[in-house]
Amino acid sequence: MGNAQERPSETIDRERMRLVETLQADSGLLLDALLARGVLTGPEYEALDALPDAERRVRRLLLLVQGKGEAACQELLRCAQRTAGAPDPAWDWQH
Repeated sequence: MGNAQERPSETIDRERMRLVETLQADSGLLLDALLARGVLTGPEYEALDALPDAERRVRRLLLLVQGKGEAACQELLRCAQRTAGAPDPAWDWQH
C-alpha cells in the first residue's frame, strides 16, 4: 500500500484506523520497543502506559510520534510491523 515517495507520517495518517485496530492488543509491546529504540522517553512511556484504554493509548502514541518527525514515524512503523506479526500482506508499512 505504501510507496517510496510517501513519508512515514503520511503512511500513519493514511493507515491510522488500521494501525489503531491492529496495535491495540499489543500496545504494551509496542511501547516497550519504542522506549528501547529511544523514540519514547521514560516519562512519555509511563504516561502512555498508564492509560487504561488501549485504543486511546495507541491514538495518543501515534500523535506523539508524528510530532517527533519522520525518523520517529519510520521507527514506529518498523516496530508496528514486528509487533503486529504478519498483518494482511497487502499492508506495506515499510518504506
